[in-house]
Amino acid sequence: MMNILTLIGTFCMILLRLPILSATDASSQSVKQQLYVDPSDVTIVSGKSATFACFATQHPVTLTWVKDAIYALAIDRFIVSPEQSRISVSVNESRGSYELHISDVQPGDAGKYHCELAANLPSEHVASKPAKMTVIVAPKFQTQPQDFEGIEGQVAMFRCVADGYPKPLYRWFDNSRKPIDSTKSKYGISPSGEYLTVYELVEEDAGEFSCEASNQAGKTEGKAKLTVIVPPGLNEGQTETRENGQEVTFACHVMRGDGQLSWWRNGKIVDESNGVDQRVLVETHPETGHLHLTIRKIEKSDEGMWTCAAVGRKGKDTITTVEHHLTIKVRPIVLQPATQLMSVRVGEMLSMSCQNIRAGGGQPSWYDTRHGVVVTDDPKKRIFVRFDKSSITLELIVGEVAPEDQGVFCCVTDGDMNCFMLLAFTK
Repeated sequence: MMNILTLIGTFCMILLRLPILSATDASSQSVKQQLYVDPSDVTIVSGKSATFACFATQHPVTLTWVKDAIYALAIDRFIVSPEQSRISVSVNESRGSYELHISDVQPGDAGKYHCELAANLPSEHVASKPAKMTVIVAPKFQTQPQDFEGIEGQVAMFRCVADGYPKPLYRWFDNSRKPIDSTKSKYGISPSGEYLTVYELVEEDAGEFSCEASNQAGKTEGKAKLTVIVPPGLNEGQTETRENGQEVTFACHVMRGDGQLSWWRNGKIVDESNGVDQRVLVETHPETGHLHLTIRKIEKSDEGMWTCAAVGRKGKDTITTVEHHLTIKVRPIVLQPATQLMSVRVGEMLSMSCQNIRAGGGQPSWYDTRHGVVVTDDPKKRIFVRFDKSSITLELIVGEVAPEDQGVFCCVTDGDMNCFMLLAFTK
């Protein structure tokens, strides 16, 4: 009996010119002849259509399509899958072909598919080899690179993350559309490819950067704009020397970038509108646009540093300052008599005067070189210092000269010229 069945099977195969590719029941040659072509593996792009086919030698038959060895999709021509709108079955009984069609393939359709033939006895049940469906999904951005605004000298960072199967590969392009070489010190790309870092920003870095995510199913690209803010660059500070009573003007202007200019002194903004000091004028030059600071009738207190500040677009993060310096040169004070030897008897009164003081410097004072102190009124009412504003005269009066008063007294000012007077006493 077995030999006869074998001959029949061989005869059928010769007629069909196809080998028997699968059988699950080695005990029944009649069952082995029921399937002679198994469904084949499929790799397909998401959104496309896929087809699996089984061929039976005995037909018509009742054939069931099963996914992942659990879920029945179709029995004969009837669709039992919840995805009825995407699944269909076609049968060609003359050829014994039974096809399962899946349209608009989704990632969830990936898995193993096989067909089964029903039989009267469990031992005669036939199932094909499973065919694997691999669904490849084109990249789709989960996180696109975002525009970045950075300050010159700082660091910019971009990120892009894309879903897809197989896992997408990333490439970054600079503002000239050239692929970025992460080996260059200017750029850094994370091992995953998702992060791009641009170091030490300069104005030339500004432009559009793009991230490309790709796999076998396709590619997608995201773009982001890099803006580099340049802190204001100011002109060099001035160093000026003036005499008391003269006038000086400092000029400040932005040479690079942009910014709001202002003048500062001792941590406070200088603004003529505050009415604190009408000698100081802040104004914008009508032709050049430079911000000028003018100090009229210069005084000793004006000496020192005046600061020009420029505030850029990012506020305090883009402040540039330049210092301007003013030195006061005090004109020498002419004191008459220049040097005079005074001789007076003990007990008599002595008067010494600094007269004919020219403009410049402050009020003179008398200085006792013996003790290194400024002479002031004596508590004993014996020595007096008097200043006459009308005649600009500073007078030192010793009411009753004593032997211990003998020495050198100087009339000094803020200038760099002093007058010395020597007193010699006789009995």
